[in-house]
Amino acid sequence: MKIKVLSNANLRVWKSTASKKLDSSKPREKAALNYGSALIDKFSAHPQVKRTARHHHVPQPIYKSQAEYKIIREKEKPKEANCRRHSKHGSVPFVAEPAKHIIDVEK
Repeated sequence: MKIKVLSNANLRVWKSTASKKLDSSKPREKAALNYGSALIDKFSAHPQVKRTARHHHVPQPIYKSQAEYKIIREKEKPKEANCRRHSKHGSVPFVAEPAKHIIDVEK
């Protein structure tokens, strides 16, 4: 556990494992958690255990918006290709994806 004291006397606490409880656990519960982590360590090379270990839950609204945005980007690619194909050579430049989102540059 990592504790950081801020200037306004607020405390921020980070747990080494985010899903662990902060309060004390009973010996039986602690043994079960230790056994589970030992099994994960023992069978970490198994494909199904690997898949479960690297899984990260994403909230549904974020997941849905990511999927929708992916569809939008995939639709734009053929449209740009058609625009390039049917216009004068060099008139439609290739713009990198990160550069498309830059609105203004101050000097």
